[in-house]
Amino acid sequence: SDTVKGIISGEPVMARKIYGEPFKACDLPPLMANTNVMPMSKDKSNAWLRRIMIIPFNITIPPEKQDVTLAIKLKDEYAGIFNWILEGRERLIDQNYHFTESDTINEYIEMYRKDNNSVVQWVEFYGIQPKPDMECSIARVARTYNLYESYCRWCIQCNVPTPERMSQRLFAKEMNRMQFRKGKKGAMNV
Repeated sequence: SDTVKGIISGEPVMARKIYGEPFKACDLPPLMANTNVMPMSKDKSNAWLRRIMIIPFNITIPPEKQDVTLAIKLKDEYAGIFNWILEGRERLIDQNYHFTESDTINEYIEMYRKDNNSVVQWVEFYGIQPKPDMECSIARVARTYNLYESYCRWCIQCNVPTPERMSQRLFAKEMNRMQFRKGKKGAMNV
């Protein structure tokens, strides 16, 4: 995923032609993918989520209303459509290659984050909230091991596929990323 993140971020990437010498590829175009189902990712980091944009296409045109000759009908409009694309490109450049914020896109990225992360789903299922400003006092902590055992039981009950379950080390890392702080002797502030 580091290579994909690098390409998405516009960083130079090492490449080579078949049987050729390696070279540094720069100025790669943005990546686009069309999919009906979002792919699962092992990378759960915010860095990964900052680099993706999910644009939903939620309208399904019924077969009787579909115009299979639409591209031909729009042929006279191609120049105007292309100018519209160039205007969007200029706006993107003016915004320092940052797309305009969209609540809808942000909602879909948040849904993807949750769907792609069984620890987030477990935390939401049990309504566990981090208390980042609290000390790990006796009344407010749970042992990391006990939390992990609960997570594993939940994964089994909810039929979470084994490859999507996190190891204890990754579970603790993910909990920390969500502002659950580890205190003394493996306790977390919950």
